[in-house]
Amino acid sequence: MSSEINRNTHTPWIFVLFCVATFLSFLGTSSISYFSVILADIGMNNEDIGWVLGSALIPTVVGILLCGELLSRFSSLQIALSGQWVTLAAYASFILTIHNPLFASLSRLIIGLGFGLFFPAALIYARSLISGSNSVFLFGIYTTMIPLPNLIGPGLAEVIYNNAGMGMMLWIFTASIMIGLGMSLLLPKVGRGPSVRTKAKFLDILFNRKNILPYFSIITVGLLWGFMLSFIALYLKTVGISAVTFFSTATGAMLVSRFTIMAWMGRRSRYFVSGLGLLLMALGYIILPIGSTEIFVVLSSALIFGLGYSFAFPVLSLWATDHYPLAERGRPMAIFTAFFQGGIFAIPLIAGFISERYTLSSLFYFLAALSALMSIVLL
Repeated sequence: MSSEINRNTHTPWIFVLFCVATFLSFLGTSSISYFSVILADIGMNNEDIGWVLGSALIPTVVGILLCGELLSRFSSLQIALSGQWVTLAAYASFILTIHNPLFASLSRLIIGLGFGLFFPAALIYARSLISGSNSVFLFGIYTTMIPLPNLIGPGLAEVIYNNAGMGMMLWIFTASIMIGLGMSLLLPKVGRGPSVRTKAKFLDILFNRKNILPYFSIITVGLLWGFMLSFIALYLKTVGISAVTFFSTATGAMLVSRFTIMAWMGRRSRYFVSGLGLLLMALGYIILPIGSTEIFVVLSSALIFGLGYSFAFPVLSLWATDHYPLAERGRPMAIFTAFFQGGIFAIPLIAGFISERYTLSSLFYFLAALSALMSIVLL
């Protein structure tokens, strides 16, 4: 890893390199969005699939909260790198563990820990690289690098799995994570000494009235986004639609939005932008089960859902943390991220349990109602 740099000497290549490194790392783990199909083919039922995909819930939250504490002692880049190392080792272990529900759950569990260490630290590092009136726009570009791989990852996983088999698929995506880690090792640290210090107490942050709305909102966003990442591929397979149709459209809409309309939306009221985002995500989930066998309906649903997520996440991220000094955002960012990831990893457990007793379609309506309710509160 190269030497430290002063904040005044930042150059665009650092931000761009970090974006590309993050993209490649998450391209590898984006294949997990197709695992529901693979695990079903192996012979697991929906409840077992839910346990495998949702096993990351507790270690992810633990990793995030641990990251919040470590940020007072180490630089954000050092912690982000440690998370990438853990993720690489755990994803590679799927080559040996994926056939067994228990062992596959352990691999997914450790990936959750790695992600928990990486995510808030990476957000802090990215935030330290940008400033000015376009902060929301630029921060939105970086945060896009995390879900952006879903534009091609699940579809690529589907193609490789169907043509070259599961083993080759796992090796290829392991290589992607490895390249992303290698690029991250080239990044310089920002400033000297620990990049974040912690003054605010955990409970003070948790019960700060300024944080209540963004916390409840991001849990909702996490639940809806997590359902897409875990069970939509399996749902679409049952109606004869390729998973790439939804994933690529939703992620493509999010990408285009982040590079275009978000520069304008970022200057609007945070209540309006995040509320509109949640409303659009709800609408996307209402539309999909109504006509999931029609490609136009699936495309429309994905487009609306992707736009909604694009509006909601970056605004809520800044809302929950920007009222703290930059040097003290480690713990607030960790708590915010814990709520988001808690939603993402709780929903596979919920969906696996409910779908074995009812239908996956019922989850769409439940999540849509929850998101619509939250949008009404914000708007």
